[in-house]
Amino acid sequence: MKSVASSFRDPAGSVFIRDGIVYRAIFEEYRKHYETLINSGLYQMLIEEKSLIPHEEVSTEKAFSEAYKIIRPQQLELISYPQEWCFLQLKEAALLTLNIQLTALQHGMVLKDASPYNIQFLNAQPILIDTLSFEQYNDGDPWIAYRQFCELFLAPLVVMSVKDIDLNLLRLYPQGVPLTLAVKMIPWRKRIKPSIYLNLVLHGRLQRRQGNLAMNTEPQKAKVSKRAMLGHTEMLIRAVQKLEPHKRQHGEWNTYYEENLLSNEYLKEKEFVIEGLLQQIKPGCVFDLGSNTGNFSSLASKYAREVIALEKDAMCSELFAQKVKKDGVKNIMPLLFDIMEPLSTAGWESSERLTLWQRQRSDLVMALAVLHHISIGENVPYEKISSLFLKLGRQLLIEFVAPDDPNAKRLLRYKSSLMNRISKADFIKAFEHDWKIVGEFSLKSARRTIYHMTARNDE
Repeated sequence: MKSVASSFRDPAGSVFIRDGIVYRAIFEEYRKHYETLINSGLYQMLIEEKSLIPHEEVSTEKAFSEAYKIIRPQQLELISYPQEWCFLQLKEAALLTLNIQLTALQHGMVLKDASPYNIQFLNAQPILIDTLSFEQYNDGDPWIAYRQFCELFLAPLVVMSVKDIDLNLLRLYPQGVPLTLAVKMIPWRKRIKPSIYLNLVLHGRLQRRQGNLAMNTEPQKAKVSKRAMLGHTEMLIRAVQKLEPHKRQHGEWNTYYEENLLSNEYLKEKEFVIEGLLQQIKPGCVFDLGSNTGNFSSLASKYAREVIALEKDAMCSELFAQKVKKDGVKNIMPLLFDIMEPLSTAGWESSERLTLWQRQRSDLVMALAVLHHISIGENVPYEKISSLFLKLGRQLLIEFVAPDDPNAKRLLRYKSSLMNRISKADFIKAFEHDWKIVGEFSLKSARRTIYHMTARNDE
């Protein structure tokens, strides 16, 4: 049995893994809240709405025998973090949280937590995974999670809406964005908007005033009627619904297929080769590195159980997430991922949040038209690229771009010293240490080759 490091903060229970299965122990002190959740009908309604992860109660024997109950929630394949989400995903998670709060109030309960870390995506839809986020509602009590919602949802969303879609402040402030800082980034004319003024400007001032109170000053506990709390929650829903990402017309990658593509012949030939390999491999989970606006992720989704579209450009990820939602595709998850600056282990003792490859290893990594950007653009030797790809997946579809390719030439313009380590022979020698080449497909329309490889450590 192994305890999940990120669950130690909750005194109501603990998450642990046994035989590869995730369980949650519920402690005695949470009994009355859990019974209200079940007996009030709230749990059943949220399950029917697909807002809360379903679970089954199991025996307490052999693990946490002192627990009141042990539950086994529906298992998720991938755990993602809000720093990896695009604007649309964070917005959808915020709306889910607020709608759950409304439903909970109608059943005599309230959300005690309003954290995006409690939300995951299942079949492309956000879902609450923390069954213990609810507690009984006491008339007159304020919403204890209101500050958390503003710092972890509203503030970063507003900044990405009015300033820049790339400014996901949760990357700098994973425990919550200081409201006074967020307000400074909002133009003056936007600050007077009622929802922003009330929930960020005034809220931030109140936080600062409370922080300046003398230590011996007894804090005042405001009384908030249930009706007022319902109205405020509905106001927050309307405010979040109206937020749209701040869009830039041209980015580094969101116009790739219009401006940087070698030729339509090249694209069609590559699609033909990749589709044939996907039909042969039939992967479970696919990591598509440098997915751009999702052309090959969409192709992979026809043959894979799940596709994780990994892209560092926020606008590309946003556009693809919007397309996935519009098309109703359930097995694609766009995530923001910069291979040069991936999310590292973080939190208490650097164990609460894990790297992508610690959370999941895919059946297949697709690295199409990205190798030269890493090896030439970022000066990373092939050996190191091969080693990282090995952590990410068991099989690999990788596109080798010859040094005399037009795009490679542009990258090499001021880096002639790299010429002695970026040849095809150098590439094969480096990758064959970790991978076995099982297929090689030269693209006639370009100086490029697709390789199919399998990990040697999986043989």
